[in-house]
Amino acid sequence: MLRYLLVLVLLGISCRGENDPGPEKRIAELPIAKEDFVADRRDFRRLLEDMLSFFWDTKDQYNEAMDRAAEHDAQSLRETNDCPEKIENASCDHHQAEPIGGCCVDYGNLCQLKHGGKCFESWKYNNLLCNMMIKGICGNSSSCYCCIDCDARNSSVCAQTGGKCMKNCGLTMREASTSCLSPLCSCCVTCNRGQCEGTCLGRESDCKSGYYMEPHKCIEDDCVCCIPCSVTAKCLANKGYPERKTVACKDGYVANTAEAGPGCVCCQPTDDTKKCRVKGIVGTESQNMTSFCTDTECPPNYHQFTNGCEPSNEGCRYCVPGFGKCKQSENCEKDGGYCSKGPCKTGFYVDRNAAACSSVDDTPCHCCKPDCARYS
Repeated sequence: MLRYLLVLVLLGISCRGENDPGPEKRIAELPIAKEDFVADRRDFRRLLEDMLSFFWDTKDQYNEAMDRAAEHDAQSLRETNDCPEKIENASCDHHQAEPIGGCCVDYGNLCQLKHGGKCFESWKYNNLLCNMMIKGICGNSSSCYCCIDCDARNSSVCAQTGGKCMKNCGLTMREASTSCLSPLCSCCVTCNRGQCEGTCLGRESDCKSGYYMEPHKCIEDDCVCCIPCSVTAKCLANKGYPERKTVACKDGYVANTAEAGPGCVCCQPTDDTKKCRVKGIVGTESQNMTSFCTDTECPPNYHQFTNGCEPSNEGCRYCVPGFGKCKQSENCEKDGGYCSKGPCKTGFYVDRNAAACSSVDDTPCHCCKPDCARYS
């Protein structure tokens, strides 16, 4: 007990110093040089060692205690970074497995509190639990990421009010202001048609070539009514195609408003060298049509068929308005795959199972599955 009291007395003397003089007696403080600061630190360390000698019989015991503290810090750092090596040919279950204790630690709970996420090793890039992978907030290791599952457990305010938290809203969904677990996710709500004679979309930019827009036709004012342009049979007989007024016709075509419906034009060829026209169309017919033929690929948001144009076998495509070109089966979806008509994105491979995806037109679709599904 006397040792404790003596240490406290010594600390009080060293910290208090002389009584502070009155303000009128204070003198300007002398600048402290770097050398003085270093010397003061050495003197303080010697004083501390002298005081601690009351608790340890030798200086070696003090040094041993300091070494144990340093070893503890080093061990903590090793535990943070010492994650298992990447597993070759890892299955999707491996990619979703939570890290072992001490690996990819969420210090400060930044990943969990800010994004509702969990920390995983970076090699688990085929983690089907993640909509997004954010680096820099999972402990000290650069080899870890924060896994954000936007719709995790339907526990967000968005989900409780009828929306769905997603990385990006779908074509027929609008983005609401309701919050998700992570600010990087969007609260998506389905657009309802109301009086719209076309398709209600969440963004004007998705109403592409060949369609025009009408305001206030969807139930939600922030959704846009996107309607296929129509043209007369005469326009199609002359090998033209429908287009929105605000979109320029292709090279070699000129706009003709007289042969088109509201908000649209008939893009008529300037010469008669174009071969493709709708099969059996008669230029004197009074009907308006939304489908047309082209010698190039059909625009986005059109289904493409090889039949329906003349002359046959001239590389013509018959374009029919419609959204969504592939239908996904349960087999593709359960493995975290998606359907596509083109190349798969990085980290995915083409599943040759023809039943995994089906096409709504003549262009085949295929299922792109994550690499880990090969070994599941």
